[in-house]
Amino acid sequence: MGLTHLKLLFIVLVAGCASQPALHTDINWRALPVDSEPGTQPSGLCLVEGQLFAVSDKHDWIYRIDIEADRAVMRKHVPVDSAALGVEKLDLEGITADQKGNFILLSERHNRLLRVNAKGTRWLPGKELEPAAQQAGLLRKHNAGFEGVTFVAPNRLLLAAEREPRGLVDVELSPQYNIKGAIVTLFQFSVLPFPEDRPPDFAGLDFFAGQTYVLQRNINAISILNRRVDGFREGQAWSFSDVLESPQWRYQDMRFGHAEGLAVDAENFYVILDNNNSALQSNPSDKRSLLLIGQRH
Repeated sequence: MGLTHLKLLFIVLVAGCASQPALHTDINWRALPVDSEPGTQPSGLCLVEGQLFAVSDKHDWIYRIDIEADRAVMRKHVPVDSAALGVEKLDLEGITADQKGNFILLSERHNRLLRVNAKGTRWLPGKELEPAAQQAGLLRKHNAGFEGVTFVAPNRLLLAAEREPRGLVDVELSPQYNIKGAIVTLFQFSVLPFPEDRPPDFAGLDFFAGQTYVLQRNINAISILNRRVDGFREGQAWSFSDVLESPQWRYQDMRFGHAEGLAVDAENFYVILDNNNSALQSNPSDKRSLLLIGQRH
């Protein structure tokens, strides 16, 4: 059955339940400083045929990320034409792609989806997502809008709303990429051990081999989202706290998490950080972001 109209689905997760998933710490992580144009703050990540692409919340570009021996390099790939959308600023926070050369981006400033391809840049038309999300209790806090997006089927997207509360929006598209409808899932709690001073949040999404993965920034973790008849549940999770708390890679500002983008393939997790211009404690002159690569198998 298609999502022919907007629906609301409220899911409450109870912390400390018997099925609490393990937070695995046995993945080998490699950290690479990211060289980019000044002021770039990576905010979304995706894989297309083995190539990493990213967006920045400060620049209207899609970037290609090239991995080298001791660094990663963000290079301008495709411009995002905000003028064609009738706006000045976008605050890009998520990126995904289909098999036809279309990038779908997420503007947190407008809580809207846009498509970028060889023909240019345009908003995805159709039903508005923001009113349905707000009616369910999402997107009510400043700077806590949509943060992640991924294709879960050829005409199906999953969006993540960031925090307080966080949630998911399951979006159906027409073949022409018009928004036909959505289901909203509200997450009020987490079964994972978030610190008291850090609210549970979603910062990125990816879908690989039939499985949805979510980036939980404020606990420095990636977890599986298990889809059920009544919504989603948090499942198995992997931590990357050890690398970010290490003397070499710890930032001066560690009040909140920095992870912003997630991509997954058969071998690795890829996580990109937005350190908000904070310097490394080990090198106060180094304010580069980091790309983390975690070997899954």
